[in-house]
Amino acid sequence: MVALLPMSIFMIMLVFSRHSEAETLIDTDFGVASSEVQAIDEGKELRVTGMLPDGWSDNSSWASVTAEYIPMKEDGINFLRLNIKEITEGRCQISYRPLPDINRDNYYRFSL
Repeated sequence: MVALLPMSIFMIMLVFSRHSEAETLIDTDFGVASSEVQAIDEGKELRVTGMLPDGWSDNSSWASVTAEYIPMKEDGINFLRLNIKEITEGRCQISYRPLPDINRDNYYRFSL
């Protein structure tokens, strides 16, 4: 299984009300991956390696997966390929930290 994350279209939007403008909370270029990922636990059949953009990290340590995040370039377009080789139990997942502070009820729009 292979998942492709486009280079510049990942945003999480915060909308305060229908009368106000949306505020971008996270805007990531997945074509620029510079942080190393290495989660290996042979006892749990966990092996996740590769590179992710700054602020992002692999959050698959609870699962039994074998995967690799691979920065690539094709036809002049940079992107990040997630090559999932095996899933015995659980899921392969990523997380972003630190999340922006949210101090009130809001609406969120997730865009890829």
